[in-house]
Amino acid sequence: ALFAAILDKMKHNWQRMVLQHVDEVDSPRDKIEQLFENFYLLLVQDPDISIFLQRVSLEPDGKYSALLSEAFERTADFIATIFEKGKQSGIFNPDLGAKLIAYTIICSLVGAHAQCLTNKNLSLHDLVEEIKRGVLARALINSH
Repeated sequence: ALFAAILDKMKHNWQRMVLQHVDEVDSPRDKIEQLFENFYLLLVQDPDISIFLQRVSLEPDGKYSALLSEAFERTADFIATIFEKGKQSGIFNPDLGAKLIAYTIICSLVGAHAQCLTNKNLSLHDLVEEIKRGVLARALINSH
C-alpha cells in the first residue's frame, strides 16, 4: 500500500510539474527543452521520491520493480512521442530511435541525480543542461 501511494504521488507530481508544462509549448524541440527543465525541478523539489525509486529499482522483489518498470515505460512512451512528432515535422533526425533516446534521457537524469547526492561538488542543474545539450545535438537535424 505504501509503495502504491508513493507511485501515485510520483504520478501526481509528474502530471503537475512535468506533463502540464510540456503540453503548454508547441514545438517538439521546445517540448524537449521544457521536459528537461521540469525534470530538474521535480528532482530538486521532491528528491526523496527519486531516491526511493532508485532504491526500489535495485531490489530483487519483482512485484515492486515491475510496477516501477511500468511507470518508466509510460514516461518513455510520452518522451518518445515527442521525438516521433519532431521526426515527422523534420526537426529531429529520421534515424533517431525515439524510444531509445527516451530511455537514455530517463537513465541519464536518474544517474545525474544519484551522482549529485553523493558528490556535493556536482551541480544537478549543470548536469541536466549537459545531458539536454547532448540529446539535442544527437536529435536535431541542424545541430552542427
